[in-house]
Amino acid sequence: MKLINHEYKSKDELLEFINQNHLKECENLLLQVFTSFSDEKYISSLIEIITSILPKIKIIGSTTSGEISTKGLKEKTTLFSFSKFEDTKIETSFVEGNENSFKTGQALINSLKNPIDENIKVAICFTEGVNTNGEEFLKGIESINNKIIIAGGMAGDYLTYSNTYVFTQEGITNSGAVIATLKNKNLHVTTDLNFNWEPIGKNHTVTKSIKNRVYTIDNITTLEFYKYYIGDNVDILLPGINVELPLVITNGNFNIGRAILKTHDDGSMTYAGNIEEGSTVKFAYGNTNLILDKSIKSLSKLSNIPVEAIFMYSCIGRFSFLGKNIKIEIDQYNKIAPICGFLTHGEFFKENINSHSTKFLNQSMTILAIAESNTKKTLTINEKKDTDLEIQKLLAMNHLLSKTASELEDLSINLSQRVKEEIVKNEEKDIILNITQAQAEVGYMLEMIAHQWRQPLSAISSLASTIQLKSEFGNLEKKELETLLDEILDLSSFASQTIEDFRALFKAKQEREKIEIITLINKVKNILKSLLLEKHIQIEENYNCCKNSILYIPLGQTLQVLINIIKNAVDAIEEKKPKNPKIIFYTEKVDDFYLIRIEDNAGGIDTTIIQKIFEKRFSTKGEEQGTGLGLDICKTIIEKNLKGTIKASNSKDGASFEIKIPIYKQEED
Repeated sequence: MKLINHEYKSKDELLEFINQNHLKECENLLLQVFTSFSDEKYISSLIEIITSILPKIKIIGSTTSGEISTKGLKEKTTLFSFSKFEDTKIETSFVEGNENSFKTGQALINSLKNPIDENIKVAICFTEGVNTNGEEFLKGIESINNKIIIAGGMAGDYLTYSNTYVFTQEGITNSGAVIATLKNKNLHVTTDLNFNWEPIGKNHTVTKSIKNRVYTIDNITTLEFYKYYIGDNVDILLPGINVELPLVITNGNFNIGRAILKTHDDGSMTYAGNIEEGSTVKFAYGNTNLILDKSIKSLSKLSNIPVEAIFMYSCIGRFSFLGKNIKIEIDQYNKIAPICGFLTHGEFFKENINSHSTKFLNQSMTILAIAESNTKKTLTINEKKDTDLEIQKLLAMNHLLSKTASELEDLSINLSQRVKEEIVKNEEKDIILNITQAQAEVGYMLEMIAHQWRQPLSAISSLASTIQLKSEFGNLEKKELETLLDEILDLSSFASQTIEDFRALFKAKQEREKIEIITLINKVKNILKSLLLEKHIQIEENYNCCKNSILYIPLGQTLQVLINIIKNAVDAIEEKKPKNPKIIFYTEKVDDFYLIRIEDNAGGIDTTIIQKIFEKRFSTKGEEQGTGLGLDICKTIIEKNLKGTIKASNSKDGASFEIKIPIYKQEED
């Protein structure tokens, strides 16, 4: 067999491609179509064009959140992926769906000429990606035939969850499913899976659910559960936070991610697959070390078996975490065989024909490798001693990051425990401050770590993958290796320092400590570095005589106040979109105080509300959108804990927050 890809732009270019590759002469031709454009008329025109040129072709297609080809990951394109078979027979079919995904699965498999045909080696299935319960859909198929390997996934639309389509040469549906079966008993079929999300924090119990609709977790509504740990603005953060910090079902050594499809007025949520009542769930974070480790193992596995084409169905959540570095995963498979696939809203995976059942997954990358011949791809391995030594250094770096991630998990557990302790101790509404602050810390931690660690960990993964792959293929020069490892050391050092900054931010005991003003501001910049880079916001510093002056403060609480002010400035900049957005730190000495002033250039605070912004529960974002510490809590921290003052005003270009902190005196020791 042979797999060849074509990025569709026009009928004329497609016709030229078909002629150049002699596709009209192929009797057994499967076309997988992956398109970012969720438009029924556009898809109908594609089907009409291709069938007018190749009347006998078998088509299976889906809308996507990104297209995977031999040229890497594409966005906003249409990919035609042709599989030319010699002895494999192809059958396609589609069905409209209904509210019962189990019955949709049954109807789809029963729509085949012979649903229990022993010659069916593998079935590629795509379903619409908004309302389908992926797990029930697979159960429906396997209630008729549980012998075949099922691959594929749910259609995507860049997480808008509005309208997705799947289709064959016979029709299009935005409610149902499609199937393409490959019939050849001698077809070599191998599947593989990469799930790179590490559970973090405490265990939580699903206390009420019906299939894929979860009503309560830990005896509170699912929406309140997310608000409790992530913040009151979870409605806005979803589905984004869902793919960066997903919920996973922990089941022994196998963790299954679950993506949210919709929220309901009663506070329940519908997920893409079932979450059984009584299940243990956790939040999870992306672990690029696991990507590296699993990708190398997968590459080694596929290099020892016949592979002529690789179909990849990968969750959009992985791209949301890895960004363009997802290219690392994709590119190495091109070393084995041509690839195609798409970014999904959920993936179907069966380990082999003897597996108990097909699993429905989220946040995963699934691999379907196939071949008609018995030819194996042989890779050379560089066994030089100095390279092996440097690889051991690399593994030590990975160990350092794993240890750091473990410390991060301990922080999360401690913060959750603090919330519980505060609830027990404080029943009066007037003392709710401590509980709110602890909850805000959890939300801050999840949000900032997602931003702060994404770039360095992805970069480390990219560099490590380069080293491993070049070592595998025997073209890694020692000088290049040393340069790459130096970069990894720098990034590892940055990651370790970040953890130390987070430790200060979330210390249970907020005792006063001495710190230079410039060190304090550098810690704030370090914690928010990735967020500011992502938003293209410049930080300027204007120190007036007190750059190295000593403050005597509860460091964690002070960091929280400064970070909150900057995050409010970021929100204002995002809303007003000034040219050359920036945030400026000013410091100076005023009487017996050191003054820290933070200004932005987002136009300032509305004069009708500027006098109210420090009032309890006041928010310009509305009750459902506030997150982190409120300005009323910031004011309390500065006035009561630091014995200072805080005030807001408008400068020439934007808002200005001025904090006065008493000068540290030696006799205070």
